[in-house]
Amino acid sequence: MNSTLPIPAASMALLLSHGALLAQAGDGEELAELSLEQLMQLDVVVTSAARHAQPLSRTAAAVYVIGADDIARSGASSIPEVLRLAPGVHVARIDSSRWAVSIRGFNDQFANKLLVLLDGRSVYTPLFSGTWWDALDVPLADIERIEVVRGPGGPLWGANAVNGVINIITKSSAQTAGGALELRAGDFDRALGRVRYGVADERGGWRAWGQWADRGPTQVQGGAEGLDDWNMGHAGFRVDRKLTERDELLVLGHAYQGLIDSGQTLAAPPPLYVSAGRSRSNASGASLQSRWTRAFEDGGEFMLGGYVDYSEREFDVSLEQRSNVFVEAQRRWRLGVHDLTVGASVRSTSADVRNGFVFTLASTERTISRASVFAQDEIELAPERWMLILGARVEQEDVVGAYAQPSVRLRYTPDEHNTFWAALSHSVRTPSQVEQDIALVVAAIPGPPDQFATYFGSRDVDPETVDAVELGYRARPSERVTVDATAYFKHYSDLIQFQAGAPFASGADFIVPFNARNVAQADSYGFELALEWLARDDTRLELAWTAQELELRAQGGASPVDESEEGNTPSSNLRLGVRHDLNALWGADLLVWRVEALDNGDVPAYWRLDLSLQRRLAQGGRLSFGAQNLFHDGEREFGTNLFGATNESVAALFVRLELGF
Repeated sequence: MNSTLPIPAASMALLLSHGALLAQAGDGEELAELSLEQLMQLDVVVTSAARHAQPLSRTAAAVYVIGADDIARSGASSIPEVLRLAPGVHVARIDSSRWAVSIRGFNDQFANKLLVLLDGRSVYTPLFSGTWWDALDVPLADIERIEVVRGPGGPLWGANAVNGVINIITKSSAQTAGGALELRAGDFDRALGRVRYGVADERGGWRAWGQWADRGPTQVQGGAEGLDDWNMGHAGFRVDRKLTERDELLVLGHAYQGLIDSGQTLAAPPPLYVSAGRSRSNASGASLQSRWTRAFEDGGEFMLGGYVDYSEREFDVSLEQRSNVFVEAQRRWRLGVHDLTVGASVRSTSADVRNGFVFTLASTERTISRASVFAQDEIELAPERWMLILGARVEQEDVVGAYAQPSVRLRYTPDEHNTFWAALSHSVRTPSQVEQDIALVVAAIPGPPDQFATYFGSRDVDPETVDAVELGYRARPSERVTVDATAYFKHYSDLIQFQAGAPFASGADFIVPFNARNVAQADSYGFELALEWLARDDTRLELAWTAQELELRAQGGASPVDESEEGNTPSSNLRLGVRHDLNALWGADLLVWRVEALDNGDVPAYWRLDLSLQRRLAQGGRLSFGAQNLFHDGEREFGTNLFGATNESVAALFVRLELGF
């Protein structure tokens, strides 16, 4: 294995920085009306790195912010496609509705080391500890920013934030007063429509929205049209209310329903043994979320929040109905040199599953509860210079038991233009329901005797853990240049794999078992760079580059382990961007990606080019034309997944009209 980290010549020559800027335009000014120069000057405020608002320049973590203007100008129509903008994030399309998304390695359709939040609500499923990206198809125009925190987030956000946290934060009601209509059509996104209406006053506001999308298929290897078209409808509302001078209330609701097709190859009972063709899933769900916040004169605050959600997904092989209930409380104090935040939460998830030939759970009805407490103290060692941040979270979960996730961070800010930081963290990923309870038939081999290769979960598996060391540097050497660089090393222990066992008889058949066990460990190291240069008042250049390596090996006396996960993430991923305002009304964007080869599945390296042209309209409207996946038509982005081959990407044209009223 090549253990070197290739450094692109462009990054050596430029070292420019952090791309997507979020900020808040004052005096009611809309981001859509700001020039590139104005956007460059806006303050970046994040909340995911410390669970309270703080300037990005003062965070002791690897954080990248994708702002509303970045999303609008990218031409993307889904959250996974937007996430391609962030360094350290690997996004690979499997087919029209499925993506493999991960941070810092271990990528897979069922990637289980990444925590995704929507306005602070966890959207990961305990079924496989991952995210249904198709159900997260919310209106991109309502997103204020996406905060991507790379590195362990367990001490602040809890289990399963092993490699990072993605927090999708939607706009407040005050930012969406009035009406909005969006229509999009193209080769791939065949039809997308969105409507929104909101009202705002000095005490808050509300909005209601609906969206429907019909998306076309990718193509199978050889160029034929795939079987993976899909459609999804969403509706939702948001209410923001200032109850008193100190108290604010937020209420959010969301519901969705859709039909999702894919081409899959599945094991089947005799006499078929294998089933290949179109597989259809029916997905639906709803959520209700609320958060009350009280501010105190000393800068502290108290927050009480929670949510309930329900989802249902019917596959060819199974049906899962799941409900979640979550309640949390958080208190922040400003005590001299201490900025102390403490909190507690309880989560209960209940699932009712219908078993079938391919997919069987040992417990078709199961409830899993988790209780958690955490604390973080930001200690100012020297005013405006040195900050020590101590944090820890302790959780108790059914079957798994209790575990702790501590962290230590140090930040040094010698002046207003430079920040250095370092971090030591320990995070935990708890076993998924699949890893504990599954019996999954992955292959049926005709006999006699018939043989069935089957994955078996076990409730004896322990949580996976990671210990991480991170070093970071963030700078603004001039008003036109920003730099953000991070290096890291991580050691994983107790990694869960399905390992071959001794075949055994089951009636007249033989079962070839693959049993869930903690058999592997791994080392991961890498470097991430984001840079930005305002070359002219109307032209912004961006570079985001990631280099990483992952090495798996057996743990203790375990037999040889599956090292294929090493080949699921590219050793290098480079993005270049050029954003140019032609005049006050017209803008043009060019995005280029270079993604290195994946060893698993022999996926070759590829280039991708996206182009877009936008015309600003009155009342925040926009007319956009674009081309996507140029240089990349007919190429795969990921290797073979569990239920069939990955489809090939397709080049596509689109036109989008956004109107305000």
